[in-house]
Amino acid sequence: MLHRPTTGIISQLGDGRAHLNGVAEPHLSPVDRFFTKQHRSHVGNPVETKLNAIAIEDVDPGIGTVGQVDGVAHVLVWVDFVPADFEGFGVHESSLEHPHCCFEKQTHHCTPTGGNGWINEPRHIHLDRPSMTAMTTDTSAEHTAAELNPIPAAEPDPLDSVLPKPISFEARYGDGIGRSLVLGGGGVYFVAWQVAYLNELIRRGVQLEDAERIVGTSAGSLVSSILASRGLKRFGKQVDWIAKVPALVNLLAPASHFHESQVRALEMFRDADNSDPATIKAIGHAALSANTPTAAEMRRSTGFAIAARGWPSPALHITAVDAYTGERLVVTQEAQTSAIRAAAASSAVPGIFSPQRLHDRWCMDGGVSGSGTHCDLVAGSKKAFVISLGAVVESDFGTMTLSPSSFKDEMDELAKAGTVAIARGPKKVDLSRLMDPDAVPEAIALGVEQAGEDVEELTAFWNS
Repeated sequence: MLHRPTTGIISQLGDGRAHLNGVAEPHLSPVDRFFTKQHRSHVGNPVETKLNAIAIEDVDPGIGTVGQVDGVAHVLVWVDFVPADFEGFGVHESSLEHPHCCFEKQTHHCTPTGGNGWINEPRHIHLDRPSMTAMTTDTSAEHTAAELNPIPAAEPDPLDSVLPKPISFEARYGDGIGRSLVLGGGGVYFVAWQVAYLNELIRRGVQLEDAERIVGTSAGSLVSSILASRGLKRFGKQVDWIAKVPALVNLLAPASHFHESQVRALEMFRDADNSDPATIKAIGHAALSANTPTAAEMRRSTGFAIAARGWPSPALHITAVDAYTGERLVVTQEAQTSAIRAAAASSAVPGIFSPQRLHDRWCMDGGVSGSGTHCDLVAGSKKAFVISLGAVVESDFGTMTLSPSSFKDEMDELAKAGTVAIARGPKKVDLSRLMDPDAVPEAIALGVEQAGEDVEELTAFWNS
């Protein structure tokens, strides 16, 4: 940045403020304002002044006006055409707190040469930042960027701090809980299967709606919210209806054509074979930059499914991930948000759906965390019924931040915590069709069938 020479008339008008060419000092550039303010207490007659201020990045190192003092680069500024009887032009203590400059706390006087008024002692300008011409007469003064460019203090959201909860089985988050239900993610296919399966179990007498803790992740967050609001029977009828008109499943499924930025985020998520913090944050940043449908569109679709306002039950716990920090978040009644917003965040698959705002965070799919179920949230409870694709799908390689043994490891940790757990998932599943609306009728039929096969065992396990 090159400050061109400024020439003008400085005067003090009726309002008591100094002016340069009739422009009041608050409206001048920082450099012009500085020199104008230095003159105003000395103005008798209008004074003509010219300022040369050169920023360091625009100066050839061979120019003599550039030098170093104590290893710090400096440029020189001078003023000409000041009255011969004007003494003491320099940096005055009254200007020490000028927001755009840094000054030493003593006055450095320059001496006019005589009649022509040229100042023979140019003063150093200390460049604290390449883009800022800051003025000082003390080359040893040190100033931080924060001092030179203060940023307004943030107003913390007290509810924001209740969201982060590190994944930890040692924390025994489920201590004191009797029956807990965990619902994992798996796309629109798994939503349809879960709804049909759980509805049939409840119809046959398994008291799943009495769970003391319900943990939902991704697609499971949608079903858990509906279950917690006791709307599963209603939604089951809607799923039956939607299955007859597959195009309507687009309310819960993504578009078939993606932008490049969407593909980039989705591929990063698919190919992630670990849950290292750097991996999760990289996926989150890609999700934030993806050209996806708006966050509001996703909430409308989620609201259509949940059809309930507020937070339906203290039992409900929905997981999500901060797309910027990579932290695991657990949304509960304490967060004072709606289940619709929380479920939309938990279901925001990177590259497919937009991250959702929860308080001061933009949040993505709870499965981008190394866990598709977050069973640690029920560790220590008496019993846990876990519904997950991991219960039936095995893999030889890591994907979507999950290792091949992720689900088994979580079940082993539950056992170590003293929690008796049963896990279930669809007997048949084609991972390539998880987001395929045409697969919904098959998922419904399979869910009803499996519930009939499992009802006796689950009644004995859950109702006792």
